[in-house]
Amino acid sequence: MVSSAGLVLRKWASNCSELLNSIDSDMRLSNTSLNIDNDDTVKTLGILWHPASDVFYFKITPLSFEGTLTKRTLLSAIAKTFDPLGWLSPITIQ
Repeated sequence: MVSSAGLVLRKWASNCSELLNSIDSDMRLSNTSLNIDNDDTVKTLGILWHPASDVFYFKITPLSFEGTLTKRTLLSAIAKTFDPLGWLSPITIQ
């Protein structure tokens, strides 16, 4: 579907070696195969992905508030968390 629009997907990453071998090396994220045994993470859609455990990670800096805590400052701090897919919404709403 994407190729029919003339777009070529690049920087492929996968935890399946068969899939990576079927993709040209210039289309992969790196020319070497992804080593699943180590702690390497890959950025996928701006979110960190650990291929060995097939888990997404979020890096969140602790919030620090100076002065009085208001609704405005709290909502501003929540908006700084990058969550394009909305996976953290149940946690940030609590």
